[in-house]
Formats: sequence, C-alpha cells, structure tokens
Amino acid sequence: MKRWTRILTLFALAALFCATLAAADVQPLNCHEMAALTFGQSDGAQLLGGNATETALSAYFDAREAAYRGDPRLLSADDTPDMSKTVAGNNALRAERVREMETRLGFTVLDADVTARVDRERTTRNPDGSWTLYVYEWTYYDYDDLADGEGGLDVSGFGTWHILTVAETPDGAMEILADECDESDILGIDTLSKKNRQELLERAAPESAALKSVSEETPEPERDDASLLAISYYPEYDVEKAVDYSETYWNNYNPAYANFNPYGGDCANFTSQSIYAGGMPQVVGSKYGNDGWYYKTSNDRSATWTGASNLRRWMADNRGRLTTASKTTVFKGSPVFYSTKADGTFQHAVLCVGVNSAGTPIINSHNTDRYHVMWNYYTGSKIFDTVQLTSNSFGSFSGYVKLDADFHAYIINPSLNRYVSHDGKGNVTSRARTEQAEQIWRFIRQDDGSYEILSAKRDTLKSPALATEGASGESRTYVCAENYTASSSQQWYFYQRGGADTSQPAYQLRPKCSDRVLDIWNASPDEGTRLWIFTRQTSDKEIGAQLFQIQETQWVTLDVPVLYVDLEGTESANVRLFWDPVANASSYTLVIKQNGAQIRSASSQNTSYALKLAPGPYEATLEVASADGRNSSVSDPLSFTVPTSYTVTYSANGGENAPEEQLKLETAELTLSDKTPTFTGYNFASWNTQANGTGDSYAPGAIYAKDAPLSLYAQWTPCEYTVTLDPNRGSLGEADETLTVKFAEPYGALPGHEELPPPTRQQFEFAGWFTDPEEGNLVTPETFVTESQDHTLYAHWNSTIPYISSTVTKDGDTHTVHTSFYRIPDGSLLLACGYLGGQMVAVEFGTVGDGEDLRLEGEFDTIQVMALDSEESLRPLCASNRVTQRNFNV
Repeated sequence: MKRWTRILTLFALAALFCATLAAADVQPLNCHEMAALTFGQSDGAQLLGGNATETALSAYFDAREAAYRGDPRLLSADDTPDMSKTVAGNNALRAERVREMETRLGFTVLDADVTARVDRERTTRNPDGSWTLYVYEWTYYDYDDLADGEGGLDVSGFGTWHILTVAETPDGAMEILADECDESDILGIDTLSKKNRQELLERAAPESAALKSVSEETPEPERDDASLLAISYYPEYDVEKAVDYSETYWNNYNPAYANFNPYGGDCANFTSQSIYAGGMPQVVGSKYGNDGWYYKTSNDRSATWTGASNLRRWMADNRGRLTTASKTTVFKGSPVFYSTKADGTFQHAVLCVGVNSAGTPIINSHNTDRYHVMWNYYTGSKIFDTVQLTSNSFGSFSGYVKLDADFHAYIINPSLNRYVSHDGKGNVTSRARTEQAEQIWRFIRQDDGSYEILSAKRDTLKSPALATEGASGESRTYVCAENYTASSSQQWYFYQRGGADTSQPAYQLRPKCSDRVLDIWNASPDEGTRLWIFTRQTSDKEIGAQLFQIQETQWVTLDVPVLYVDLEGTESANVRLFWDPVANASSYTLVIKQNGAQIRSASSQNTSYALKLAPGPYEATLEVASADGRNSSVSDPLSFTVPTSYTVTYSANGGENAPEEQLKLETAELTLSDKTPTFTGYNFASWNTQANGTGDSYAPGAIYAKDAPLSLYAQWTPCEYTVTLDPNRGSLGEADETLTVKFAEPYGALPGHEELPPPTRQQFEFAGWFTDPEEGNLVTPETFVTESQDHTLYAHWNSTIPYISSTVTKDGDTHTVHTSFYRIPDGSLLLACGYLGGQMVAVEFGTVGDGEDLRLEGEFDTIQVMALDSEESLRPLCASNRVTQRNFNV
C-alpha cells in the first residue's frame, strides 16, 4: 500500500504544477504534456516490462486511448487478438459513450493520452494458470468546449481502477480475458462484480480500523424553507486556498484523514477537506450527527463531513445558499452535489475549482478521481445542486446587475421609490431620481465577497466611499460618503430577500463592521432623508426601508486628470502642456488664464498641447468629458511662469543634419544639444560662433549660461585615410606599401615622383599610379584626395619587349605583307619569308621606318615577318605571328 501511495504522489505534484500554471496565466498543457509531467513520459502504459503481458496490456490501453479519441482502429476483436470479444466489445461501447458524452456536455474531444500503472505487489497467479492484475489507468483528454464558439484547448482527466484477468495463449502470447472497472459516473459503464468492487475500493484505504458507514449515520432533519432568509455567508472563506487544496489532493490522499472509499465513498470527505482548507471553521456537534460539521478522527466526526446529502444540507443551512446548479450558478470554491434518485438522496459531492476557456465550471473529486472535468459530467444524475459559499452566489437576473463584477448602478428603495444619493458634502440621503453623478455608485467586489461602493460624484472628495460614520457598527449610526480607506466600515455584504429567480431581487446591505443593515431613517419618504444602519428586520411591515434593488446603469468613470508643463520648447511653441491619458475620456479641453482672465481655450484629442506664450505668469486647467456628456472631471489648477527666452541655432557649415534650434530661458542654464552634424570626408571638431572658426568654441552638450541669442557653426577637420600602393605585378622595392592622406588635400609624394624611385617590373616601364588595376584615373602628387575612405592605387606599365604584328593581302600570286612595329629601332632589317609545305620558298627584304609594305610573289601557305638588328650584325630581334593561307585577305 505504501508503495502505491508513493506512486499516486506523482499525481499531486502534477496538480500543483498545473495550479501554478493557472495562477501565472500561461498556455495550458495538452494531454500528452500532462501525462509527461505526471508519469515522466508522454505516452504509453507503464506496465510489466519485457514480456508478452506488457505487449497485451499496451495494446489494450492503446485501444482504450483510441476509443476515447474516436479512432476506429483496435475496436473489434478481429483487430485485437490480445483481448477477448467481450473486452473488445466493452471498449467499442466505451467509444460510443464518449461520443454520447460529447453530445450531452457540448464539447468535442481533440486528443487523448492513456497511461496505466500495474500494482505489482498485488499481481496474483490463479489456480487455472491465469493472472489477476490490478491496474490504475489515467486518461487525460484535450477538448474544445463549444459553448464559446471560438475554439480553444482545455484538458480534463480521470482515473479508473481495473481488475484484469490475463492468460497465455497456445502460441505464447497473452490475452486479456476480462476487465472489471467502474466508469459509470462519466460514461455509464460498470463491469465490476460485487465481490471485486469492495476489493477495489479497499486498495487505496490507509486505515484498517472498522469505520462507521455513511449509511449508518443519523438521518438529516427536515429543512424549513424559511431559513433561506436567514443565510449568513462566512466572509473569511478563502476560495483560492480551498482550490489549492483540491488541486494538491485530487489524485492523492492526505494522511491526516481517513480514506472512506471502502465505506461508501470518499467524495464528501475530500470536498469537506477542501472547504476546511479554505478557512471555513469546523463546528463540533454530536458524533455522527447533523448538528455540526467536523472531523477529529475516522471514528469521531460528523455525518455532514463524509455524507454527500448531509454535507449539502448543513452547508446550505449554515454557510451558503442552496440553488440549482447551472453554468451561471456554480462558483469557484463551492461544492456541487449529484442525485440519480427520484427521492433526492444525493450520492456524490465535488468541488468547483474554476472555469475552462469557455467559462464552463470545472470540478475535482474523489472516489474515482476526476480532474478538471465539466461540472455536469455525472451520467444519469436527475438533480444537480450547488451550495454557494460566497456572496457572489446570487446569480444573474433580468434587468439588474449580476453581483460578481465591477459595475455602476443605482441603489433604489422600491417601497419608497427613492434613490440613495451623495449630496457632495459627505451626507448620504434618499432622493427622487436625477440620473446624475450623485446617484451613481460603483460596486467593486472584494475577495471575501464584500463590495466597496464608491460614489461617482467627486468634488472635494477624490474617492467618496459609502461608509458608516466613525467606522461605527452601532444601530442608528448615520451612513456617509468619506474618502476611501479600505476599512471594514466601507465594505458591504448583500443578503437577498427571496429566491434567485425573482425578476427584481431586493437585498439588505450590511457593513462588514456590523450586524446592522442599511436603512432609511424612520422609513420616511421625504426628499433628503438621511440613511443609517439599523437592526435587521424580517417582517414585511418593517423590512421595506431596508430592502434595496441594484439597477445597473452605463456610467463612464473619469479619473481626475493631472496636468504638467514643459517650458523648454521651440521658437514657434515655447510652452507644452501635457497629461496622462484618462480612461473613458472622449475629449480634453485646456483652459489657460492670465491674471484671472481666460486667454486661451483649446480642445485636443491628444495628450499634449503646444503653444507660444509671451513671458509672464499663467494658470491652466484641463477638463475631460465622457462620450455621452454625463460625466466630466477637472484637474487641479496648474500655475507656471513663462520666462524670456533666447534662441540657439546651429549651422552644419557645409555639412548636414544640424541639431534643431533650442530656447534658452532667462536666468537658466541651457545644455547645448549633444547631436553632431555630418560632413562626408570630415570629422566634426566643435561648434564656433564664427563660420571660419575665429570665434568662441563650444563642445556638444556644453552649458550655455548667457542671456543672449547664440548662433553656432560646425567646425570640421579632414579625415585621414590609408592609401595602399599596389605594384600590379611589379615591385615597390624599398618604398612603403601604404601612405596616409587627408581628404580634399593633395596626395603628395608618390613612388616615381619627386625623386622617389618608381616601382619596377622586368621588360616593362612604369606608366604612373591609377585608381583601377586596368583603367581608372591617373593620380599624381598634385591630385586632390576625393575618396572618403581607405583606398588603393595601382601601378600601370608599358611593355619594353619588341613586337611585330603582320597581316597579308593576296591578289593572284602577289602577297602584300602589312607590318606594324613596337620598340623596334628604325633601320632594322626586315625579312618577309614565304613557306610552302613547311619549306621557305621566297624571301623579301625591307627596312623598318621606310613605311612600305613587302610583297612576295608565288604560292604560299604561310608567311612570317622577321626583324634583324642590321645588315651588319644580322642579330634577330623578334618575329611576327605566322599568317596562314586561310587568314589571307583575298
């Protein structure tokens, strides 16, 4: 048993984590993530490892998961050899019931994750060779509650105990012969035998002592319906603490309490524990009786603690209001009760722990563990009841406000046809309807179920709250409107006269500091009658002056605006008045006065207004108005003095992006702009009062204290750049590879100029420095730098190698050889050689410089021109290309 308790502790840790996620308002986990958090992996049954049993069980719980998702696979015995026809048939029925549940509750299952655990200590071998396994299955499912029509993912879960019978087949596999389990509350399926039902219930029980059965407890007394009018809600009940407890133990058992699963069920016990954890005080009565609500030990407790019907009646009589459960009447922290019997005996109790994404209440419970399932999940229930434990339990009603929100309303006494009014002097009176602010009240619900009630009329009081004078709770204490302090004399509880289905419900209002209620003095119909608190009445004759209706009205709350001034403007607007946006304001009106006389009135849709004012004293106020014109609010007057101002201007002085002008106020120091202009190729140096830099200098961000205009001019220094000298296949020798130049100044000394040796290259002579390796512009020492970045200069070269180029024109047998020369001296001997079949067959001589072409007569397939130094030396200088016959110009 202890080992199984440790396993279930994982569920509690998961619940705590989920509660933390809910409190942080983060995206909820899906079913697979919840399974991973709870069991340490995202899917699959955690069963007996590495054998045929594991294979059969995994297939079975995969099939159950598929049934919940509506997956048609694995739902027939033919497809599932690991289970009998009866087991497969029950699983197919489970799929049908899931679809019925979707229709009944109005949601769609999106996905599911089934995880199972075998209690290994209880696995037994039967005499016929089969095995009995006790398996706890947990199903998480994602669903979309269709009530909101917007989609969205919610996660619910429930646990189910199984007693499985498995046996080995002739081929060595394992087959599931039978599955006994109870899912009657959620799916209406119950296959448990009477014998095994008790065995299964006893599995999680931590105590072995005999406990008194719920069925043996004292019958509950008949209820007097008149007691509905005497409900006393317990204001200190902390809903969040109750829910936190439920989230901790929804799938676990607090060892401080007995587990009543073997003795009729643990649902009411768990629900009572949660309510007690929320701060609801126990009331000790007779042992196993209905005159109290308490738990000391398993054998010293009230029937109301562990019996669903008993708990329902006691909570309704002593701690809350009993009403029919519905989506709008089930509240967080309140219990819900279910009855499947026509006589109204209630079999099940759960706790509402909040709402899902569609606003549908969700619950946690024990017996068969349930997590975040929809409140009306209980199959076959004929009656759904809830006991609302907090004052937000009055529900909704036609034409009037639902008392669980922040709203504005009239407080009306219907018997006298008078409205609770604030006269602006702190008094609270009853008057005829005016539809003005003095009769509009804002209701702000507190965590304990009380309301702060603030008047919409604000003059000398910024937040006038309905209160008892002097924080007194004595009878005949006048009610007033005083500045809000969050004291108990300013917080009110509502007690409804009659049922929640009344078309115009009326309430008695009680201040938290007293047992008295709001009352019109002497029930007088006179205009302006004061209100006080008086002893609570119950008779129809006396109660009329204490019954009030709450009629909601559309009222826009406007906070008092706060006005600010900025006197450091520009030459065209030296004053800027600004304010924080006021919620619900549709317009802002600014009024400026000088010496008591209005000089300017301006409306604005923005939250600032700039203007030009002459030096002198002024006063400004800001009025905000609501769109319907029923409400407005005015700021406190703002006094300010506009001083004489002087203009500071900035010139980029050839550059751009100069700072905007500034105003220097008289007697005040001005911090000059720290923004600097830009100028391509130049660095900003400073500001100066003269364009040529001969005046006074100022740094950006400097302090200017003179009471005089100021014109500043940017001063610039040329940027320095690194020039890389690329010899372009040559060599710089000992010359530096780089030099530093300044923008817009000459390059200065360059290799090859001003007695600096030029770069060298074999068979080439240096032709100068250029901006491109092949073309570009020539750069000399006198060339001005125009590149505003680091850049490279490239050496250009002229070849010193002799060169001949020839073309041939053929006319019959005459071949005219046209020749051009490069670096061949005049007077050199030329030979035009004609070849046929590789043999020289003709030669014609000429001289370089005579400008005449050479002619060869005959038939040739190749012609080439050669140059010799002279007729004396005959030293070869170079030869032209060979011109073949196909290239002759005919």
